[in-house]
Amino acid sequence: MTTYNNALLYNAALNGYLSGAMVGANLTDATSSDYGKIVTQAQAWAAEIDSLILTDTAGAPQPAGSTGISVITTGVAITPTTSTAVYESQLQKTGLIQMLSMGIAFQRYATGLAGTTFATQAAAVKALYFEAVASASTP
Repeated sequence: MTTYNNALLYNAALNGYLSGAMVGANLTDATSSDYGKIVTQAQAWAAEIDSLILTDTAGAPQPAGSTGISVITTGVAITPTTSTAVYESQLQKTGLIQMLSMGIAFQRYATGLAGTTFATQAAAVKALYFEAVASASTP
């Protein structure tokens, strides 16, 4: 199993990419394996995003000054039960990555591209993400 810097952000990027690529699609195929190529493409995008954002921990949040959302050794989500700030940061950060990823993939159904194909867009998404998170209000 792959370990990600931030499992929540990886999953948000995956979901956003798929949502964007499928905008306007009239889905009628009920065979899950028939969607393997677009899911693989979304995984490549999500991995590229994840590679650019260091593990977002309480001790080293990404960006600095925000609230960390991941456990340092595993990249899995911090359990938010101890902090409203963690919960709100998880919602804000994942929502933002998901929507930015959706925008990148909006009506661009492409398959077979390496994650590095998205290097420019991923770097731009990271920059916008960091700026937006840094300017968001905190609980």
